[in-house]
Amino acid sequence: MSKKHQMINSVIVTIKNNKDGSYRTQDDRRHSLIQIATTLYELGYKLDHLRFMKPKHIHALVKHWSSNGDSSASMKNRMSHLRWLMQKFDGKIHMVPSNDELGIAKRVYVSNQDKSQVLTEADLGKIKDPLMQHSLKGQVLFGLRMEESIKLEPFIADAGQFLYIKKSKGNRERVIPILTQAQRDWVKEAKCLAQHKSNSLIPPNVSYKTYRSRFDKACLRAGINHRHGLRHYYAQQRYKELAGWESPVKGGPTGDQLTSLQKSIDRAVRLQVSLELGHSRSSILSHYCGR
Repeated sequence: MSKKHQMINSVIVTIKNNKDGSYRTQDDRRHSLIQIATTLYELGYKLDHLRFMKPKHIHALVKHWSSNGDSSASMKNRMSHLRWLMQKFDGKIHMVPSNDELGIAKRVYVSNQDKSQVLTEADLGKIKDPLMQHSLKGQVLFGLRMEESIKLEPFIADAGQFLYIKKSKGNRERVIPILTQAQRDWVKEAKCLAQHKSNSLIPPNVSYKTYRSRFDKACLRAGINHRHGLRHYYAQQRYKELAGWESPVKGGPTGDQLTSLQKSIDRAVRLQVSLELGHSRSSILSHYCGR
């Protein structure tokens, strides 16, 4: 059994032997902890068992999630599941630092603050690697997560009128409509950059961990920070296209200013854009577009 499967198996066995909570809670816990084990492996930490986790591993996870734009709420949920797991390992819950120590921000409720980020040609010009440039464009044009924009396999993703995003740890598979010439050109160029059907937008023979580190440093040098704001930009543009008016964070009407018909349209649009972003709940769009 590989190290990766040993780590995942340590989660599965523990959950099978500890049926705490409802079926939904158990399922959420299992999904979250398997994701943690998989992420640790991809970050280069090949532990035989999750009982051997140390604070340095947990700090590495939080740093990875933060750079990927994951919300504080989702990170807190994962920490809750992880504390449950470590408690089952001879009371090792003390190995998990507090959320404050980990730098996980307190929950921020919808404030109608615009967190979008525009990516200019001047910004892209500061990134010399064409693959990195293209991944950043993908985040703007399709609302891709940072990790998705790197791991995307263009030949598999090209589904004609849609961009197909494979299921990955913690994320559902989904399709994003290809509606503009800029999007079609991006897909075509992505194939040229990948060259082979089995390739992603990571250079051949380079691990995700190594390339992600290079990517983060390149963006830091270029002053391209808060890349999750590129997803906010996509969400706000799609909301305007589908609803016919600006989102609240862009000065559009708030929920209590909408007519009955507009509220119906608003609900449908929020669900559609949420699904395109890879979320299952329309309420999550409030963090991107306001309420």
